[in-house]
Amino acid sequence: GPGGAERLDTGVDLTALRPRGATRPAPPPEPAVEAPPAPPAVGPTLPAAGAGAPVHGGVPGHMSLLAEETALVDFGKVKQGDKRSHVFQLVSDGENDLVISRFKSSCGCTVAKMQAENEAGEMTEYHAGDPIPSGRKFEIYADIATDGKPQGPMETSVSLFSNDVRGVFTVRMKCEVETVLAVLPGPNLVFGQITAADRVEGSLRVTSDSLGPYRLTVDERYVTEPLSVSLSPVEPDAEGRATTWDVHLALGPGIPEGLRNYPLLLLTDKEIPYPKQPPADGSKAVYIARIYVQATVKGLLTAEPAFLSFGMVRPGQVVDRTIKIECLDDFPLAADCPVRLEAMRPEMEFPHRDRFTWKIEPTADPKVLDLSIRLEGMPENLNGSFGGFVHVDVGHPLKPTLSIRFSGVCRQGLPGEEPAAGRAAGAAGGQGR
Repeated sequence: GPGGAERLDTGVDLTALRPRGATRPAPPPEPAVEAPPAPPAVGPTLPAAGAGAPVHGGVPGHMSLLAEETALVDFGKVKQGDKRSHVFQLVSDGENDLVISRFKSSCGCTVAKMQAENEAGEMTEYHAGDPIPSGRKFEIYADIATDGKPQGPMETSVSLFSNDVRGVFTVRMKCEVETVLAVLPGPNLVFGQITAADRVEGSLRVTSDSLGPYRLTVDERYVTEPLSVSLSPVEPDAEGRATTWDVHLALGPGIPEGLRNYPLLLLTDKEIPYPKQPPADGSKAVYIARIYVQATVKGLLTAEPAFLSFGMVRPGQVVDRTIKIECLDDFPLAADCPVRLEAMRPEMEFPHRDRFTWKIEPTADPKVLDLSIRLEGMPENLNGSFGGFVHVDVGHPLKPTLSIRFSGVCRQGLPGEEPAAGRAAGAAGGQGR
């Protein structure tokens, strides 16, 4: 042939041979065969478990609701604290025994029990894992308790895990929870921003359309000064009971500063039929109205700024700061108030007290003082943070001392730092106090 090569005709197709180390090409894909759809479950279900569903002896079972049964029971309106029950009727109707491995409720407000028919046709307690032959009936007893549930729609379920090929079988119950006690216009009484010397008052109303006349008392464990509570029945009967009560609340004076929240419990004498958590002491569980009294309390003495920062300083640097002290009531502020500098922790000594000087000056307003504080310069060997409290003993009867936190950082070798001699001269020139 061309190039001097000779052609050898062996009669064998060598194109199918693969070089050593080469992988075998993948065979062409088989045509897809669509699997038949699984039969739908009678009751509402979670996604089908398919081949992963538990089986008994490797064979599947099947369950169905009886013809007159439904997988969803609607109890309508249910008073808070009551409960409703239903018995779901089912049957094992597969070619093989039905085996229920477990059953569980969706939440703690539902209790579920199960019974199955025995050979004599009697309903007895079912134990998980026992086979239920085809044709035998079984029951799921379930109740729904509404104590502690908010007003509005409520739904629970009971799920059965079995060898039914459709996966989890679920029955459901729902209702509309009706609140027994209503607090009008709402459970939160918000006084907004007030001062520690203020006394503020407000009223709420507690009413019920379903309890009938009742007594209402305050759980005294939650009433702490400076909060006071009084209750008045509206159109009471001869025994002092009423379906509506007015709640009068007063807060102050002498309220601690900050965001204050006072929770209150108002107790009726009406027992909850099915309490979620019966009292541990054996007493009766009664209907309760909850109220929250809230206020943002501003102190009678304020400092501006509330936090004093000296920032980043170098050793020997002089820094001046001013604090405006204001009294919000008629107490007169004196310019000779004692001033103290202390460490962050009372048991520790502030090591740089001698590095600060201060002066209090009166203003045109007798309720306002200006406190000037000078950092006379930190020592040359200090390289780190410093801080503490400035305590001003104003002598106010409700707040004798006003405390302002301060801090700063001393660093050596800052950019643009003067020589040590120059800093010392500058510091000496600022000692005019």
